[in-house]
Amino acid sequence: MTGKKIFQAGIVLMLLLGAPVATFAQDGLHVAVTTSVSCDSANFAIDLPEGFAPYTVRLEFGDTEVFEGTDLPAGLLEVPHFYPSAGEYAWTLIVAGSGNVLGEAEGIVSIDGPIVTLGSTPSPPLLTIDGGEASIEFNATVVGGVEPYFYSWSLDGVDLPDTGLSATYTFTAGGNYEAAVSVTDSGTCGLSSTATLTVVVVDPESAPQDACHPTAQKIAEAVSIIFLDARAEQTYTCEDIFNIFEGSLTGNHTGFGRLWHAYQLTQTIPDLTWEEIRDWGLDGSGWGALTQLNRFADTLDEFGIRELFDLVVNGDNTVGEIRTAARAAVRYEADFEDALTRISEGANPGELGQFYKLAQDLEMDPAALDEYLMDGVSLSELRHSAKLAERTGSDLDAIVDAKSSDHSWGDIGQAYKLADDGISAAEILDMGVQEFRAEQRDEEKLAREEARTA
Repeated sequence: MTGKKIFQAGIVLMLLLGAPVATFAQDGLHVAVTTSVSCDSANFAIDLPEGFAPYTVRLEFGDTEVFEGTDLPAGLLEVPHFYPSAGEYAWTLIVAGSGNVLGEAEGIVSIDGPIVTLGSTPSPPLLTIDGGEASIEFNATVVGGVEPYFYSWSLDGVDLPDTGLSATYTFTAGGNYEAAVSVTDSGTCGLSSTATLTVVVVDPESAPQDACHPTAQKIAEAVSIIFLDARAEQTYTCEDIFNIFEGSLTGNHTGFGRLWHAYQLTQTIPDLTWEEIRDWGLDGSGWGALTQLNRFADTLDEFGIRELFDLVVNGDNTVGEIRTAARAAVRYEADFEDALTRISEGANPGELGQFYKLAQDLEMDPAALDEYLMDGVSLSELRHSAKLAERTGSDLDAIVDAKSSDHSWGDIGQAYKLADDGISAAEILDMGVQEFRAEQRDEEKLAREEARTA
């Protein structure tokens, strides 16, 4: 564990034990923080030490609220804060003193109250008036706090008579409605939590715009704006988006979240339209694969996301094949199109990597490497030939030819060691290494005998 993580873990541990939190800066500033919680409020007691005043303090409470103080004297600074609801809030403190000394602290404040979420049947809460009415049941789910709970329901600010976990309502007019439930626990503090849910009721006999879902409206407006930059194929009305939601594209519901995420991706992938990104997600292809394609495009000089997208959509290549080719292009400076062609012809990722690595190591054009392969020389044989050629200072083609003539690596190596100005390695191999060595020994023996008789 790093020093920083040890320090942070120590802060959390001391908080759990109810002890003050002390921060230690490398330049000597020490700050102690003690937190106390009462119902939905917390008090932060910050001990600003002598010797470094005046202080600037920034305390982030963890709920988007911030306390900032400047020109503060040394001593105890107490900062109270009310939290909006139950939950755990991660607070952070930064203290700056004179002489540019700094201190930091962080911790967790827990407000132990109820937390309520609101759902409905049907879900999502989209209703169509039939026979003059449409009914819905709201359901509350509560965790935390002290049981029993007390419920208060309302619709568009008007109280409903229900007082339990669920509430029902029957609509007779189209429009957008906001249901709300407020839950109070039985603890001493009587803490409360509120959740809301937007209900859209469609009346077929009224104007469609009277009941358009607000999220559909947001998506329609956002996509229509990017149409001006050619990042959408058309403008959209709220009803257009709502129809897509109801299944006009696929026959099944298409969630607003998916439609909005497609819009968000147009901000990072501007070369594709909203419709292209949307349909990519709807045909079963994950958007993670699309963002991968975008990253690959960033690494390739001559291929952008448009070209890669078309390769996949047209069925020419899969995302996996493009990934393999892009990696070869980056790692081995291979030609991306050449790599894709080899993959289409059956090369697997391992074979492709070995091929381009050998071409890179030998500083050889892949087309030249192909000629060796077409002649029946394997990559491993070519790699071994290259090492032997480098070690013996000989020609690669000569080594390859020798191996192609079924000579063993041992014989080839010995032949090049035995070769001299009077005989070449190829001639030794043609004769046979063992035969050549035997002939050498005979010649040496004859020379010794002639020397003795001379």
